[in-house]
Amino acid sequence: MEIGAYSFGDTQRNTDGTLRSTTEAIANLFEAIKHADAQGLDYFGVGEHHTATMPASSPGAMIAAAAAATGQITLGSAASIIGTDDPVRIFQQFAIADAISGGGRVEITAGRGSSVETFPLFGHSLEEYDELYAEKLDLLMTINNATTENVTWSGTVRPALDNLAVVPRPASGTLPIWLATGGTPAPRPVPGSLACRSPTASLAGPRTALPRWPSFTAAPAQPRATRPRP
Repeated sequence: MEIGAYSFGDTQRNTDGTLRSTTEAIANLFEAIKHADAQGLDYFGVGEHHTATMPASSPGAMIAAAAAATGQITLGSAASIIGTDDPVRIFQQFAIADAISGGGRVEITAGRGSSVETFPLFGHSLEEYDELYAEKLDLLMTINNATTENVTWSGTVRPALDNLAVVPRPASGTLPIWLATGGTPAPRPVPGSLACRSPTASLAGPRTALPRWPSFTAAPAQPRATRPRP
């Protein structure tokens, strides 16, 4: 069993109910990750949101900073909203964080977003919701599974890559990638067909709501690699 925590970098409130600063929220999140590492937690995830109440807008930046300040905890996004971001940049940011961590402590959880504030923020239409997610997930997996630094890929939602270098590579060659699910009963990509694992979140609802989603049988259970403790 592994025990972990996740956060969206929640902004605290003053006694009169007004929000404190988002700068303080990010500093508090950084301290929380360091505390989790010191207390022996196995995992800490940073969720991407772009609101005044949840300002952890760049999981990759936070995880890179935390990688330099921690020694054993696994760090990951919870999740990175890949439909409205660039998978090349996501991969590069997390590969850099992996290098800073010493290798083997950084993961990506790829999500399409239960909140939609990223769509107007980055100039995308909600009508492209599924298409953006499917193609950019395919690009992220293509980059991660590449056997060299050079990547070739083509699609319709961003310019093609023609044998272009995507650097750095992670210390072990690839990063663990999870497929974020939950928050909607709509059809989801099957993790087994993508060779990645899939945590399911029950968002603002009871645990009893989970059976309404179809179970996956294509992806075998793959626990995180066990790392020696100092």
